Amino acid sequence: MTQDAAPATETVRADWAGIDRLPTLDLLHLMNAEDRTVPAAVAGQLAAIAAVVDAAAARMARGGRLVYAGAGTAGRLGVLDAAECPPTFGTDPGLVVGLIAGGRTAVTEAVEGAEDRTDLAEADVAALGLTPADTLVGVSASGRTPYPLAAVRAARAAGAALLARAGGGTVRGAVGGAVAAVAGRTGRGGHGVSVRRSSARGRGLVGRRLGVRRPGRTAA
Repeated sequence: MTQDAAPATETVRADWAGIDRLPTLDLLHLMNAEDRTVPAAVAGQLAAIAAVVDAAAARMARGGRLVYAGAGTAGRLGVLDAAECPPTFGTDPGLVVGLIAGGRTAVTEAVEGAEDRTDLAEADVAALGLTPADTLVGVSASGRTPYPLAAVRAARAAGAALLARAGGGTVRGAVGGAVAAVAGRTGRGGHGVSVRRSSARGRGLVGRRLGVRRPGRTAA
């Protein structure tokens, strides 16, 4: 894959060459400055996020569930959000669900190759028994990850599916809605800081805005 063909999560910033030789404080200032680009990227997508939230809320009002599907860090963020909803917002444990490529093992360990297993996504979605009242949000930094895209396709067969994506590149595959919060590319390679750091924070901020709306309070 050439540099031009690579998604933003796999690109290298020449202006960050040699950051491993910076004094620690200078490096932290640089990282902090990059972090400030993430909320701005999310802010540019608030209208799209609002549409996703409203669509999910309408389905949940009919008894539907909110399901996240992702691989690696994206999947872990979905699992984390699902786990936090019951104690924080008093939701039923099954109302918000997190699917991660490779299953529960992948929450704490890397399961190599799982992100490419479309069959796992199809099986995981089938096991949930989705209905048209449910909403599935596929989460991918690059917009290309096979697992969440396959989950979205499988969910569409049972009703509507939406895809939220943070990072560069183009969303691959038809989805009901897309959120593209593109954070600034950060250095990668050697001792560089991966763009996944910005993408992960962007996905986290987008995910919190896809929270559960309940009378008198909003889980966001």
